[in-house]
Amino acid sequence: MKRVITLAVFLLILSPASAWSKSGPDWIGGASKKYPEPRYFIGVGSTPLDKGGKGQQMEWAGDSARAEIAKTIRTEVKVTTRSERAIGSASGAKSTQTDVVTSTAREVLEGVEIKEYHRDKKGRMLYALAVLDRYGAAKNLEKRAQRIKQDIASEVDAAGEARERGRALSVISHYGRALAMAGEITEIEDLLGILKPGGAYSLMEAPYHESTLREAIRRLRKEVRFSVSVEGPGAKVRGYLINGLSKAGYVTGTAGGKAYDLKGTTELTYKGTIDMGQDMLMQIYQADLDLEITDPASGEVVGTMTWSASANEKSEVMAERSAVRALGEYVQRTIADKMGNIL
Repeated sequence: MKRVITLAVFLLILSPASAWSKSGPDWIGGASKKYPEPRYFIGVGSTPLDKGGKGQQMEWAGDSARAEIAKTIRTEVKVTTRSERAIGSASGAKSTQTDVVTSTAREVLEGVEIKEYHRDKKGRMLYALAVLDRYGAAKNLEKRAQRIKQDIASEVDAAGEARERGRALSVISHYGRALAMAGEITEIEDLLGILKPGGAYSLMEAPYHESTLREAIRRLRKEVRFSVSVEGPGAKVRGYLINGLSKAGYVTGTAGGKAYDLKGTTELTYKGTIDMGQDMLMQIYQADLDLEITDPASGEVVGTMTWSASANEKSEVMAERSAVRALGEYVQRTIADKMGNIL
């Protein structure tokens, strides 16, 4: 009798594990012997077997599994990323980084592979296992970082050459491009800290850090002087243009610094009438600004810019005013970016 009881207890102990091994692979429980930590990130997704066709089920379960790895990376980056960082802002404005799945992170997630599926007929579910080789992904990121560092160095060298030629706006543009790429390096550093735990990563030399490049751009903009004139029926956009330059850190006037002339020409064009019904007709006007940037020392035109905006109002006078205001707001919002493309 004692032997039978012992055997019964032994069978009870083995029963759950035996049942689990028959019900599915170990990774359904969230860990895998085949793809162990810390070498791999794994994600488990699922979808009901009574929805869609077989191909759709595999796609849905796979997407769900990939999403679990993306969620892991997003959570980890939010924890490790500094809460306040000036992100891609040459003017020095600060913002908080809350969205983590940047283009760089998405590139990492492209390395996620669906390795296995398990069809649980009893539970009527299809499971998928997504796997990311952390070390492999880190190696690819480090190679990309090296390429970006070379491109940053090239932009900084080009800025030095532009400075020697007296092309102040080109200097700023090259530094702006370097700054954008330095932002990518920062993203890579954050991701490497997750893919290869063990401390903070610093891939950039001090002269090429985001903060260093941003400060250089701020100083360079202070050294530029703009003489601004705008002609035509939309001449009021001049005030918006000056405000946009000032917000970006540029200086308007003629005293000191590297001087440029900004000469704008505006047009107002009647574009037609919209019948809004109930005897309501709206007049449509378009306002345009053509801007020419000239180096007065050489007489060289170093850049041109154009903007267009439209508005509709009940009367022609109101439509003209609204179109000019819309144009001015557009110019004020985008002038800094356009200036950053002058090479």
